[in-house]
Amino acid sequence: MKNLLMLMIPLLILITSCEDANQPSVEDSITLEPGHYKGTYTYTWQIGSVDEDSVTCDTELTLFEGGYSIEEIQNNCPPHSAGPCEITPTTITFQDTVVHTAEFDNTLIIHGTYVYTFEDPALEMSQMDTSLNRKYVYRLTKTN
Repeated sequence: MKNLLMLMIPLLILITSCEDANQPSVEDSITLEPGHYKGTYTYTWQIGSVDEDSVTCDTELTLFEGGYSIEEIQNNCPPHSAGPCEITPTTITFQDTVVHTAEFDNTLIIHGTYVYTFEDPALEMSQMDTSLNRKYVYRLTKTN
Protein backbone atom coordinates (compact mmCIF):
# COMPACT_ATOMS: atom_id res chain seq x y z
CA MET A 1 0.00 0.00 0.00
CA LYS A 2 2.84 2.37 0.87
CA ASN A 3 4.52 1.67 -2.50
CA LEU A 4 1.26 2.39 -4.33
CA LEU A 5 0.91 5.68 -2.48
CA MET A 6 4.52 6.63 -3.29
CA LEU A 7 3.80 5.96 -6.98
CA MET A 8 0.49 7.84 -7.03
CA ILE A 9 1.76 11.11 -5.49
CA PRO A 10 4.30 11.94 -8.27
CA LEU A 11 1.79 10.83 -10.91
CA LEU A 12 -0.87 13.12 -9.44
CA ILE A 13 1.57 16.04 -9.36
CA LEU A 14 2.56 15.40 -12.98
CA ILE A 15 -1.04 15.21 -14.20
CA THR A 16 -2.22 18.35 -12.41
CA SER A 17 0.79 20.42 -13.47
CA CYS A 18 0.39 19.84 -17.23
CA GLU A 19 -1.08 22.64 -19.32
CA ASP A 20 -3.78 21.97 -21.86
CA ALA A 21 -2.02 22.49 -25.20
CA ASN A 22 -5.29 23.53 -26.85
CA GLN A 23 -5.96 26.41 -24.45
CA PRO A 24 -3.93 29.61 -24.77
CA SER A 25 -2.26 30.55 -21.53
CA VAL A 26 -3.11 33.89 -19.98
CA GLU A 27 0.52 34.92 -20.32
CA ASP A 28 0.49 34.19 -24.08
CA SER A 29 -2.78 35.95 -24.89
CA ILE A 30 -2.72 39.47 -26.28
CA THR A 31 -4.90 41.78 -24.26
CA LEU A 32 -7.62 43.53 -26.19
CA GLU A 33 -7.12 47.16 -25.29
CA PRO A 34 -9.55 50.08 -25.18
CA GLY A 35 -9.48 52.13 -28.34
CA HIS A 36 -11.13 52.96 -31.63
CA TYR A 37 -11.57 50.21 -34.26
CA LYS A 38 -12.78 50.65 -37.87
CA GLY A 39 -13.74 48.04 -40.42
CA THR A 40 -16.63 45.97 -41.72
CA TYR A 41 -19.67 44.24 -40.31
CA THR A 42 -21.09 41.27 -42.22
CA TYR A 43 -24.18 39.32 -41.44
CA THR A 44 -24.98 36.14 -43.32
CA TRP A 45 -28.27 34.27 -43.31
CA GLN A 46 -30.04 31.35 -44.93
CA ILE A 47 -33.79 30.72 -44.98
CA GLY A 48 -34.67 27.05 -45.41
CA SER A 49 -32.90 25.53 -48.39
CA VAL A 50 -32.53 28.88 -50.17
CA ASP A 51 -28.94 29.86 -50.96
CA GLU A 52 -27.02 31.77 -48.32
CA ASP A 53 -27.01 35.57 -48.61
CA SER A 54 -25.04 38.31 -46.84
CA VAL A 55 -24.72 42.05 -46.37
CA THR A 56 -21.48 43.88 -45.54
CA CYS A 57 -21.21 47.47 -44.37
CA ASP A 58 -18.67 49.80 -42.73
CA THR A 59 -18.69 50.24 -38.98
CA GLU A 60 -16.76 51.75 -36.08
CA LEU A 61 -16.37 50.27 -32.60
CA THR A 62 -15.04 52.13 -29.59
CA LEU A 63 -14.00 50.10 -26.55
CA PHE A 64 -13.42 51.90 -23.28
CA GLU A 65 -13.01 50.77 -19.68
CA GLY A 66 -16.05 48.59 -19.03
CA GLY A 67 -18.05 49.66 -22.07
CA TYR A 68 -18.43 50.05 -25.82
CA SER A 69 -20.12 52.04 -28.55
CA ILE A 70 -20.93 51.05 -32.16
CA GLU A 71 -21.46 53.97 -34.53
CA GLU A 72 -23.96 53.64 -37.34
CA ILE A 73 -22.28 54.72 -40.60
CA GLN A 74 -24.87 53.33 -43.00
CA ASN A 75 -28.62 53.07 -42.43
CA ASN A 76 -28.91 50.67 -39.43
CA CYS A 77 -26.08 48.47 -40.68
CA PRO A 78 -25.22 47.80 -37.93
CA PRO A 79 -27.51 49.89 -35.74
CA HIS A 80 -26.02 52.25 -33.15
CA SER A 81 -25.37 50.36 -29.93
CA ALA A 82 -23.72 51.19 -26.61
CA GLY A 83 -23.48 49.88 -23.09
CA PRO A 84 -21.31 47.79 -20.79
CA CYS A 85 -19.15 44.95 -22.06
CA GLU A 86 -17.02 42.25 -20.48
CA ILE A 87 -13.81 41.07 -22.15
CA THR A 88 -12.15 37.71 -21.47
CA PRO A 89 -9.10 36.28 -23.30
CA THR A 90 -11.39 34.75 -26.00
CA THR A 91 -14.83 36.39 -25.78
CA ILE A 92 -16.51 39.77 -25.53
CA THR A 93 -20.01 40.04 -24.06
CA PHE A 94 -21.94 43.14 -25.10
CA GLN A 95 -25.04 44.44 -23.30
CA ASP A 96 -26.86 46.99 -25.44
CA THR A 97 -28.62 49.69 -23.38
CA VAL A 98 -29.73 52.01 -26.21
CA VAL A 99 -33.47 52.55 -26.68
CA HIS A 100 -34.21 51.61 -30.30
CA THR A 101 -37.18 52.29 -32.55
CA ALA A 102 -38.85 49.46 -34.47
CA GLU A 103 -38.12 50.41 -38.08
CA PHE A 104 -35.28 47.89 -38.56
CA ASP A 105 -34.36 44.29 -37.74
CA ASN A 106 -33.31 44.46 -34.08
CA THR A 107 -31.35 41.18 -34.37
CA LEU A 108 -28.65 43.24 -36.11
CA ILE A 109 -27.84 45.07 -32.85
CA ILE A 110 -24.58 43.89 -31.31
CA HIS A 111 -25.58 42.08 -28.14
CA GLY A 112 -24.54 38.91 -26.37
CA THR A 113 -21.28 36.99 -26.51
CA TYR A 114 -18.90 37.12 -29.46
CA VAL A 115 -15.79 34.98 -29.90
CA TYR A 116 -12.82 37.10 -30.94
CA THR A 117 -9.24 36.96 -32.13
CA PHE A 118 -6.91 39.92 -31.76
CA GLU A 119 -3.54 40.20 -33.47
CA ASP A 120 -2.68 43.86 -33.00
CA PRO A 121 -4.02 45.82 -34.83
CA ALA A 122 -6.54 43.32 -36.34
CA LEU A 123 -9.68 42.38 -34.39
CA GLU A 124 -12.21 39.82 -35.63
CA MET A 125 -15.38 39.07 -33.66
CA SER A 126 -18.08 36.56 -34.59
CA GLN A 127 -21.35 35.22 -33.25
CA MET A 128 -23.58 32.45 -34.62
CA ASP A 129 -27.34 32.74 -34.06
CA THR A 130 -28.52 29.18 -34.67
CA SER A 131 -32.17 30.00 -33.96
CA LEU A 132 -32.26 32.44 -36.92
CA ASN A 133 -29.53 30.70 -38.96
CA ARG A 134 -27.44 33.89 -39.03
CA LYS A 135 -23.78 34.65 -38.51
CA TYR A 136 -22.49 38.10 -37.49
CA VAL A 137 -18.83 38.98 -38.15
CA TYR A 138 -16.89 42.17 -37.39
CA ARG A 139 -13.48 42.60 -39.07
CA LEU A 140 -11.85 45.68 -37.59
CA THR A 141 -8.49 47.42 -37.36
CA LYS A 142 -7.39 49.46 -34.36
CA THR A 143 -6.86 53.07 -35.39
CA ASN A 144 -5.40 54.52 -32.18
